[in-house]
Amino acid sequence: MSKITVIFPNSIPKKVIAPDPKICPCCNYGIQPQNLFISDVEYIKDIYSFIVVHQCPNCSKYFITEYTQHDAYVHGIDFPKFGARPYTPPFKISIPNESRLLNISDTFLKVYKQSLIAEHHGLHHLVGMGLRKALEYLLQDYLAIIFPNDVVKIKNSTLSQNIKLIPNENLRALATASTWLGNDHVHTSIKWPDKDISDLKAFIDALTYSLLTELSIHSAKEMISRNSSN
Repeated sequence: MSKITVIFPNSIPKKVIAPDPKICPCCNYGIQPQNLFISDVEYIKDIYSFIVVHQCPNCSKYFITEYTQHDAYVHGIDFPKFGARPYTPPFKISIPNESRLLNISDTFLKVYKQSLIAEHHGLHHLVGMGLRKALEYLLQDYLAIIFPNDVVKIKNSTLSQNIKLIPNENLRALATASTWLGNDHVHTSIKWPDKDISDLKAFIDALTYSLLTELSIHSAKEMISRNSSN
């Protein structure tokens, strides 16, 4: 444990107790790191936090620790103790038409984003499996919009069975190809060795664009039908 001085949001410096990293996350050696930079304290949602940039004396690499404490354990205490955890910079995911896709399948978006996060962190064996699962949610929820009277049947059907229900031939082709590539990342045998994750992502991206267009057309036809019946 070390006592270090940090600057709180009211610009008042205060000494706090922060645990020193004992092991370098880069070389896995026991160390007493050098603190190169200490940020000012942020206050977000009742939590005070700051980061420290360390340098390992063994491998000379840099790493960051985030220190946090609830505000109830900061005020009125001479040397508030902060907890430590490794700091990972946030990975921002930008998905085209995210707000529109959210209205169709929020579960698809959640699984799709988690798959991209896995890819960002080098967990390549998990990416394809996640994308295939995301695809299954997307098609289920899309078909539930197109066939609202068959929701139970759709939810209980397999992915291949649901693909056969897709009215649009182009959508069926994209869904089928995406499923085949997704299966390559779920099973141990590879049927499409000339294709990779980038192809699977491209197919799913094209599918979402086409699917949104198809739903817009479906909505437009419903409006015309209602107008004709009046």
